[in-house]
Amino acid sequence: MPRLMRSDRVRVRSQAIGAMSSQSVVERLRDQWRGSPPVAQLLESLEAYAGGNPLDDCAILAECLTSTATARRLLSPLIDGLCAALRDHPFAHVPLRHRFARGVSVLELVRSAGASMSLVVYETAAFDGREAAPSIAFADEERHELCLSGAGSGRIATVVGEREDRVVLDVRSLAFEQQSILAFDCSSSRIIDRVDGHLAILRLARLPQSPGPTREFRLSDGRLLHCASGCRRDSRDEMAVALLGRMNRRDAAEPLAAIACGKGAEHLRWQAVRNSLALDSLVGFAALEVLVGKDGDELSVPAAKLYRQLVEQYPELARTEKQPCLT
Repeated sequence: MPRLMRSDRVRVRSQAIGAMSSQSVVERLRDQWRGSPPVAQLLESLEAYAGGNPLDDCAILAECLTSTATARRLLSPLIDGLCAALRDHPFAHVPLRHRFARGVSVLELVRSAGASMSLVVYETAAFDGREAAPSIAFADEERHELCLSGAGSGRIATVVGEREDRVVLDVRSLAFEQQSILAFDCSSSRIIDRVDGHLAILRLARLPQSPGPTREFRLSDGRLLHCASGCRRDSRDEMAVALLGRMNRRDAAEPLAAIACGKGAEHLRWQAVRNSLALDSLVGFAALEVLVGKDGDELSVPAAKLYRQLVEQYPELARTEKQPCLT
């Protein structure tokens, strides 16, 4: 690798120092905004909301989610200040949690425990050439939204009945325009199908202490398509379990069997038994037998169904020597 000339090293170091000083500029703007009296009151209100208080009892927070004038008055110093600073300091990055994908931007403004307020912006490009969404997801969270600017259309779906593997959905058309106010819980959700130019939404979300799973249903018949843990920790553990399976780590079969037969989230344990079976069929099958025999366990019924399918397809599994499952 060719060595940099002294002048080049000086220039690179200067650019690095400039980037660091640029970042301090935007971080200072963020801290000044959070320390301003109106935002300090908002943070106190958000903390009370995160602690379980109803939104109506959190005056400033409730006003932000019902009045575009109040929301803009609180957000303008931050947004305008950051935009101006980023124009002058292009090496800096936004000092707030954010993401952008396929024409959808999310900027987390403030957070307290399980509650957060975010600015979500949808662009027309996110919907160009895209077919109407065939499914909808329901998360176990309380969510309030206020349309700050722009317009669009979509659908709102509410679960009005449940069966074994599907739900009954009430789906209605939904128009987004400035000052539109929406509220959702675990039984209601919405889809945006079209945006005229852009759509800016202020979103307040609160998770319960032990959130239930996020479920995705097909709109045409309400059939369950996917189910995922609503807990970030469980989701992280599920990903680790799936990764061990994809890596073909046979040494992980027994630890995964122990997770499956122990206590914990239903989805994590089911993921563990599936990957244990894939890594070592004897170890995984022994774990499956333990689950079948655990009365009152939420996995005993699906475990019995899988057990019958495996024995029917592979009769030799039922004749193998029993191996205890580690617990």
